[in-house]
Amino acid sequence: MRSKKIYKPSPVFLLAIVAETAWFILDLFLPRGFSKWVVYFFPLLLIWNSSRKEVFTVVSIVSVFEMLGLIFSPAGTTPFLVAAMNRVSGIVIFWTVSILIISRIKAVKENRAQRQFLDTVLNNTTVRIAVFTGRDLKITYANKAFKDILGNEPFIGKLYREVFPDSAKSGTEHMIKNVIETGEPWILQRYNAPVPGKSDAAWEGQVVHLSASEVNPENSALSIVWEVTEWNRLEKQLRDREKRYSKLFNNKSIGIAHCCTITDSNGVPIDYEILEINEAYTKITGIKKEDIEGKRARKVFPGIENFSFDYIGNYGKVALEGDELNFEVFFEALQQWLSIYVYSPEKGEFIAIFTDISERKKAEIALRVSERQFRELADSMPQLVWTARPDGTVDYYNQKYSEFDGIMPATDGIWQWGPVVHQSDLKLTVGSWEHSVKTGDDYQVEHRIKHADGTYHWYLSRAIPVRGNQNTIVKWYGTATNIDAVKNAQLAVLESKNQLKILNENLETLVLQRTEQVRSLSTALTLAEQRERRRVSHALHDNLQQNLLAVRLLLGQHKRDHESDNLKKEDYDDVADSITILDKAIQTVKSLSIELNPPILGSQGLDAALQWLTQHMKKQYDMNIDLVLRGPISAIRNEIQLMLIQMVRELLYNVNNYSGVKNAVITAACENKKVRILVMDRGQGFDPDKVLHRPSDEKRLSLFTIRERLRLFNGDLSIRSTAGHGTTCEISLPVDIC
Repeated sequence: MRSKKIYKPSPVFLLAIVAETAWFILDLFLPRGFSKWVVYFFPLLLIWNSSRKEVFTVVSIVSVFEMLGLIFSPAGTTPFLVAAMNRVSGIVIFWTVSILIISRIKAVKENRAQRQFLDTVLNNTTVRIAVFTGRDLKITYANKAFKDILGNEPFIGKLYREVFPDSAKSGTEHMIKNVIETGEPWILQRYNAPVPGKSDAAWEGQVVHLSASEVNPENSALSIVWEVTEWNRLEKQLRDREKRYSKLFNNKSIGIAHCCTITDSNGVPIDYEILEINEAYTKITGIKKEDIEGKRARKVFPGIENFSFDYIGNYGKVALEGDELNFEVFFEALQQWLSIYVYSPEKGEFIAIFTDISERKKAEIALRVSERQFRELADSMPQLVWTARPDGTVDYYNQKYSEFDGIMPATDGIWQWGPVVHQSDLKLTVGSWEHSVKTGDDYQVEHRIKHADGTYHWYLSRAIPVRGNQNTIVKWYGTATNIDAVKNAQLAVLESKNQLKILNENLETLVLQRTEQVRSLSTALTLAEQRERRRVSHALHDNLQQNLLAVRLLLGQHKRDHESDNLKKEDYDDVADSITILDKAIQTVKSLSIELNPPILGSQGLDAALQWLTQHMKKQYDMNIDLVLRGPISAIRNEIQLMLIQMVRELLYNVNNYSGVKNAVITAACENKKVRILVMDRGQGFDPDKVLHRPSDEKRLSLFTIRERLRLFNGDLSIRSTAGHGTTCEISLPVDIC
C-alpha cells in the first residue's frame, strides 16, 4: 500500500495568507469607494518564490476577499457600481500580474535548474573549460577541472597573462586573442603537460569564439582541453601490438594463417576458409598464396575431414567459443610434423600459428631407437651402467643393478643409490658428484660398493656430460667398473713403495754425505793442484833451470877451450849442437815455470798479477788488453789468486785463438763479498751451449772445466755471446775480503 505524501506549506505561502486575511478585515471597516486594491499586490511579493499551486491559492483568496469586501464594507460616497468596477478591475489586474509572476517564477526556476545542472556537469567532467573575455583575456569562468590546475589560488576576474606569466613567450596568449578577433577556432594539437601524479600527461583541445551576449557583453574565447594520456597509452599499445603482430606475421620460420570457420544451419563447423597467409606459410608448406587465400580447406586439402585429427571441428570450436589450442600433429596432406597454436581474434575467426618440427620429430624417433640400442648394449656390458639428468638425479641403471644391495628404483623414475656406497666413502662420492653437476667437469671417484651378498668391493665410477647446441648439459652417462683386484694390488704396491721410500730416504742421505765428501775432496784437490803447480814451478826454476844453466856454462867453456886448441870445427860441432839444445830446454823450462806460477804471484796481489798477465799476452801474442780494476783486488792472493789468473789466461787464449781479434777488455771488481772478472771481446762470437760441452784440450782448461771448478767454490762462469757481436765471459767467486 502506497503511503500518502503529507503536504507542508512553505513559510512564505502562510505569510501571504495571513497578510491577505489582515487586509480583508481592514477592508470591512473602510468605506466602499476607497481604492485600496493596490495593497493587495503586497502578498505577491511574498509568493514570488512559492510554487505554482501556492500562487494560485493566494490569488484565489485575494479575489474572493475582494468581492466579500465589496459586499460587506460600509457604504461610502462612491456608488456601488463604481466600487464594483473598481474591485473587478483590481482583480483582473491582480490575475494578470499573477500569471506573469507565475511565468517568471517558472522561467527563473527552469533557468536556475538548468544552470545548476550545467554547473554539475561541467564541474564533474575531466575536460578543462574556461572562458576568456575581451582583448585583455579576463578569466570570467572556469570549471573545477580547470581550477585544479592552479590549486587553491583564486584567479576568476584576473587576466590570462597574470595567471599564466609564460603565455606571451609561448604564444598561447596571441593565439587566444586571434580567436576572439577573427572568430577562427584554434585546434590544440596533442601536447604533454605534467600534472600532479602524472608526469607523462598528454592533452588535446580547442579554443572557439563566443560572440557578445546579454550575459557576456564582450566577445570571448571558450577554451576546452581534455586529457588523452590513456588514449596515448592505448595507441602505443596498439602500435606495439601491431609491430609485434607484423613482426610475427612476417617471421620467416613461423607460418601463420588467418581463417574463418564455416558452419551449417545448426551452427556445426563443416569447413573453414583461409583468408590470409604469410610468406613463411608458403615456405613451410610449398603452397602459393594465390592457390590458398580465399579458398576453403576441403578444396585445398582434399580429405581433411577424414584425417586422424579433426582440424575442422577443433578449429571451429576455437573460433566459436574463443578457446585456445596447442598441439603437435602429423599433417597427412603435407606429410609434415607441425607444432600448431590456434586462437580466436574474434568470434567466427581463428589464427593458426605453426612451425615445421619434422626434423625434431625425426631426431626424437632416432633418439628413441638410439636409447633402445643403448639399453641393449648397456645390459650386455659387464659394468654397472647408469645415466642421469642435468640436475644430477639418476634415471637409469642397466640390469647389473640387481647384483648390488642398495640401488632402488622409485615410482617417479628416479633411482636411489646412496645406500649402496660404503659409509666411509659416501661423503667423498656425494661431494664429487655435486661438484661435477655444478661445474660440468667429468666425474671420477674410487669408492667401495656393496654387493648383494653384503660384501664391499672397490669400484671406479666415471661419468661424462653430453651437451646440447647451447653447450648446456642434456645428459650424464656413467659407468662403475670393478677394480677390487687392481685396488688390492695398488695397496700392496703402496706398501712396497712406503718401504722403498724409507730405503730411498736413507740412500739419499748417504748420497748427500758422499757428495759433500767428494765436493770437499775436489776442492782440496784443486787447492793442492795450485800448490803443486807452485812447487813444480819453483823446482823447475830453482833446480832444473839452474842445473841446465850450469851444464850450458860448462859446455860453453868446453867449446871455447876447443877453439883455442885450433881444432877443426867438425870436431866440436856436437858441442855447439848440445849448447843449442840446452838453450831451447832452458827457455822451455823458463816458460813452463812462468805458466805454472808467474813469478809475481809470490809477492803481490791479484791486481799486479792481472797487470803482468796483460803485458805477458802482449809480449807473447801481440794482444792489446785494457784492464779496469775496482775494489781491494790486491788483497786476493795465494791459491785463489793463482786459480783466477789461470782461468783469465785461458779465456784470453780463447780470444786469441778463436775470436779473430787481438783486442780485449778485462774488468775486475772486488765488491759485496764477491770477486767478479769480466773478459770481453768484439770478435766473431760463438754458441755457448756447444762450446761448454766441447771436449777440452788436455793442455788447456776448457770453459766447462772452469765453470765446474768455480762451482766447487760456490762460484760460477756465465757466458753471453752472439755471432758477429763478440763475447763476454764473467767469472764470479765468493771472497770474504771483498
